[in-house]
This record gives sequence, C-alpha cells and structure tokens, in this order.
Amino acid sequence: MKTIFMRNGEIKWKPIVLLEFPFDQELKELIKTIHGAAWQPKLKAWTLPYSDEVTSHLLALFKEKAWLDYSAFKKVKTIDKEKAALPKMDAEI
Repeated sequence: MKTIFMRNGEIKWKPIVLLEFPFDQELKELIKTIHGAAWQPKLKAWTLPYSDEVTSHLLALFKEKAWLDYSAFKKVKTIDKEKAALPKMDAEI
C-alpha cells in the first residue's frame, strides 16, 4: 500500500499541513479535490490549510487507497486574534 507522510509546516506564520509521497497520479488527483490544497515545488510537498479536523478528513479520503503516516503531525494551538491583540494605548501619555 502507498504511504503518505503528514507533518506540520508554516507559511507566512500560518500553520499548514504538509503531505509528502512519491509521485502517484491517483493520490495527486485525490489531493486536488481538497479545498485549499496546493503543490509547493520548493518543499516538494502538497500543502493544506491547518484545521483540527484535517487528520480525520484525510484518513477518510485515503481509506483503502494509501496509508497516512501522521506520527510526525502535532495538533496546533491556535491563537484568538482578538484576545492576542495589544491593548489600546491612552492618548494622554
């Protein structure tokens, strides 16, 4: 069975999912059906936007077609942008 390696990555400070495997037309066509999937020639990997559900989605997509090795993949802590924003400064300083 074919193996796809899944790991974390980051592009422009945004978490992404990297999928790496030897070229396979069937797997390539399956990945292209995922919203936001893109081939990154410099990384020689497919990238996907990160989500908490990405692993289960990929497991379902590749079921009986490829083995998904997610041993190097970790859940990412996302930051709430509103809570992480700097406090507003008082103009009378």
